[in-house]
Amino acid sequence: MCELDAPRSEVWRRYEEIIEEHDHANTFGTLLTTYFGSEHFKSLAPITQKNYRKYEDSLKSVFGRMKPTSIQPKHVRRYLDLRGKKSKYLANREFTFVAAVCSWGYERGYLRANPCKGVRKFSERPRDRYVTDEEYKAVYEGADTHVKIVMEIAYRCAARLSDVLGLKRSDLREEGIYLRQSKTGKAQIKRWTPALNAAVKLAKALPSDIDSFYVIHNRRGSPYTRDAFSVAWQAAKKKAAKKLDRDKLDFTFHDLKAKGISDFEGDKKRFSGHRSDSMIAVYDRKPEIVDSLGNELSGD
Repeated sequence: MCELDAPRSEVWRRYEEIIEEHDHANTFGTLLTTYFGSEHFKSLAPITQKNYRKYEDSLKSVFGRMKPTSIQPKHVRRYLDLRGKKSKYLANREFTFVAAVCSWGYERGYLRANPCKGVRKFSERPRDRYVTDEEYKAVYEGADTHVKIVMEIAYRCAARLSDVLGLKRSDLREEGIYLRQSKTGKAQIKRWTPALNAAVKLAKALPSDIDSFYVIHNRRGSPYTRDAFSVAWQAAKKKAAKKLDRDKLDFTFHDLKAKGISDFEGDKKRFSGHRSDSMIAVYDRKPEIVDSLGNELSGD
């Protein structure tokens, strides 16, 4: 502020400083910072928070200095098209994040309209990769103990990697393993089976300098990290590919959840924790075995 008797030049100088400060604060980059500090963001699943954080730099480099109110659908479309040249999958994930931020900002008065509304994502073909028993066995046999445990629990419980790595000893209940899906919030207790018991027995035998709270842990008793698992998982897949005489194995760890749902004989919705038929269709990938046509025209 200026004194009441300040000269006109001082008033204008201070006015320009205030306008500049306001323009700097009123940017998409600032909106992102505000969003990341919001209770809404903190309420998201940890894996969603981690993914959204990964997209921050790319979006700031393009939209960071723009006023949120100046961003139009054509700008979002242009960004999507450019990112799509490298990866349509990644472009769609970043678009989902931008749309979430803009929707949050619109409801709180940071934007006059959501510039993502009406912009279409790239169409994606659902994954249909089914991990065969032979492939699963080859990876399992070449894996270290940590990977063996994670594979078995994920496959036999149709669980995500993050949910398996986050298991605590208190989640081992009398009836089975308590699992809460980080993405959907669905909680289930997966009943004990001989195979599941064997996997947990391996986990309980993991060496540790202290009595760890976690089912899967390192020697220090800390939870086994996603990065450590990724290195060991890739090494096991490389060994398996060599054993099967292939250049590589083109499936992801998340495909093991799909294998579990595909192999399960029973109510797949209840087993997986998914409510919709469309989600079951995404995960149920095992090729159906059907009869072939008879040989009535063969002349035999």
